[in-house]
Amino acid sequence: MGGWCTLCPLLAWLHGGWLPAKQYRIGGDGETLSSLIASRDWVNSGPWIDKADGFSYSAANASLISAQAAPPAMHIYSDADSYLGNPIDVKRWAQQTGQTQAHVHLTEYDHVKMLTAKSAAHAGEHFEQVGGFIVHCALCTHIAHSRNRPTIHRGGTM
Repeated sequence: MGGWCTLCPLLAWLHGGWLPAKQYRIGGDGETLSSLIASRDWVNSGPWIDKADGFSYSAANASLISAQAAPPAMHIYSDADSYLGNPIDVKRWAQQTGQTQAHVHLTEYDHVKMLTAKSAAHAGEHFEQVGGFIVHCALCTHIAHSRNRPTIHRGGTM
C-alpha cells in the first residue's frame, strides 16, 4: 500500500491533480488526487468518516442494517491485488459495513484482471459466483416486491 499512499499522490500532484495510472502501468484507469487521498485516509484509519463533508459511512450503514434495508453486497478480493481489492482492506470494509456474508477470495487476479480476464468466465471461476449472486438478489427482490404488491379487485386497489 506504500506506493498508493505516498508515491501515487505525489505523481498525481505532479500531474496537476490526476494520476495517469495506465501511463505508469500501475492501474486500469486514472485516479484523482482527492480520490487517492480519500482511499488512503480510509485504509489508514478507523471507521470511515468523509473528511470533505463529515459523512459517516459506518453510521449510515448501521442505520440501514437496523432497518433491514441494507443492499446486498458481494465482496471480491485477491491476494494479487495490492490496491482496492486486497484481502485486508476488503475484509475490513465488510466488517465495517456489517455485510460479511458473500465473499469471493481470489489468488491470481490483480485489481483489473479480476473483472476483465477471459479466464474469469470459465467454469469454476468467480464469474459464476458473481452471476449466481446477482440472480439470487434479483429473485429475492422479485419475491419481496410481489409480497408487497397490492391485490387488484374490481373497482380498484385494496
